[in-house]
Amino acid sequence: MKLVDTHAHLDFPELSQDLEGVFVRARERSVVHIVTVGIDIESSFASLKLARSFTWVSATAGIHPHGAHELTPQEIDQLRNLLARKEVVALGEIGLDYYRDRQPRPLQRRCFIQQLEIAIEAGKPVVFHIREAFEDFFSIVEPLAPKLAGGVVHCFSGDWEIAKKMS
Repeated sequence: MKLVDTHAHLDFPELSQDLEGVFVRARERSVVHIVTVGIDIESSFASLKLARSFTWVSATAGIHPHGAHELTPQEIDQLRNLLARKEVVALGEIGLDYYRDRQPRPLQRRCFIQQLEIAIEAGKPVVFHIREAFEDFFSIVEPLAPKLAGGVVHCFSGDWEIAKKMS
């Protein structure tokens, strides 16, 4: 069986300091491809750099809800430019995290909406991080869903009924 790791943070120190070891262990376990995920502008560029360096790595670009803020025009342009790269396969990890609430909820929602608009423009799928925020998630995403190019729910704290509603 061949496996794809759809969510890794290869730029995080725990992994980046031993990338060769990470790749060896992944191959030993039949992992043939890894998607390394951006959580802010810096890590999104780092993910792109990794994807350019290794053919078995792809990248995503996005702002995690823990770092949510009103995106500046420069950040929006940076995300657009990142998503235009063939190595960047999705926008994310983005979403809403009301469990940790590290950023005010209105900022999380605004940042989430801004990034969904970028994903729609780019025609790229989304890597969602949704924790204890399903009511707001559905109210934001349902009207946009027909325009989105799909996605993956990475962080999920819901039950089976919510999971079925996400399909």
